[in-house]
Amino acid sequence: MTPQPPAAVLWDMDGTIVDTEPHWQAAQRALLIDHGIAPFDAEGEAALVGASLQTAARIFREAGVPLDEDAWIAHVTTDVLARVRAELTWRPGARELLVELRDAGVPSALVTNSFREMAEVVLAAIGVDWLDAVVTGDDVAEGKPDPGPYLRAAELLGVRPGDCIAIEDSVPGLASARRAGAVTLGVPHGMALDEGHADALATSLTEIDLEGLRALYTRVRTERDAVTETRR
Repeated sequence: MTPQPPAAVLWDMDGTIVDTEPHWQAAQRALLIDHGIAPFDAEGEAALVGASLQTAARIFREAGVPLDEDAWIAHVTTDVLARVRAELTWRPGARELLVELRDAGVPSALVTNSFREMAEVVLAAIGVDWLDAVVTGDDVAEGKPDPGPYLRAAELLGVRPGDCIAIEDSVPGLASARRAGAVTLGVPHGMALDEGHADALATSLTEIDLEGLRALYTRVRTERDAVTETRR
């Protein structure tokens, strides 16, 4: 019996599965203050949501923080890891959807710009042991919005990117997934999203179940196939 689509669901981590964004923001603000630099405003902080660590390090250097890329990543990651170990919460509906996918035999992969050390601490803290693949920022040459992370996740699962649904909370993450060819579901958290950023938007994962994901996949693939046929 042929499995029903999607072939897999590819998950962002920060802000999608778990609410780590406040920890990143607190660590980044503390670093700015330590160097006598005013914290970023809401627009500046929003620009960091979903960005690769390398991109964030560059933004901080431009703001006047005298740390190179490696030093910035090490400093902020150490701070965030301490905060995650002290407190970590699920995003609403994420755990329930992961369990439903597992029980239905639909593979899930984690695709994050965070480095592997961070991902392993987060996964240990929330007790998730049913992910079929994990791709982190240090596994690929370029992080999101480059398509590489999602292409790698599909490769590890042995499926085509276009047969997958990616769930993301940020513009860079959705751009990465769309460039890889995945069907995209945006669930905003800390960054505004509009209809042009994803194939579909949801206010919360509490609104989404496997049936809804299958309906989204079918709609988007039908639309894409129609466009392809028209261009022939």
